[in-house]
Amino acid sequence: MDTIEFYPHVVSRLNDLLRRERAAVEACDQALPRLRDEPTLSAVWRIREDHRAAVAVLENEVRLAGGWPDGVSGSWGAFARFFEGVARWLGQTGPLRGLLQGEEFGAARYDRIRQDDRLPQEVRAVIRDDLLPVTREHVRALKGLIGIR
Repeated sequence: MDTIEFYPHVVSRLNDLLRRERAAVEACDQALPRLRDEPTLSAVWRIREDHRAAVAVLENEVRLAGGWPDGVSGSWGAFARFFEGVARWLGQTGPLRGLLQGEEFGAARYDRIRQDDRLPQEVRAVIRDDLLPVTREHVRALKGLIGIR
């Protein structure tokens, strides 16, 4: 997609992913104050920064598709806030389990959307090569922090 032309389906799919990434940043922001030990804090901070980078990538892709990036997390953010609230009751690993659930859902979402034949190859490649591998790494890291294989 070298030229800017409006692709409504592409913009819709990318904005869906963008809202999810914004919600992931919010979820990390809510989890960080509840974490105690340094390795966990550092790991969640890195995950947060990866999500901020994904927001920038997706905003750019939306613009390349001729759209306007959604500026809020929408219902994804409400879901993240709800789940983080529930996770508070689960002790130290609660916030991590909440983040893990979000990352697993996000990886599945990326995997589904990257298979959409109506998306340009360039967009599918960004999801497949850049965004999905980072999300899968988040799943591995969070499972390691929680002690799940």
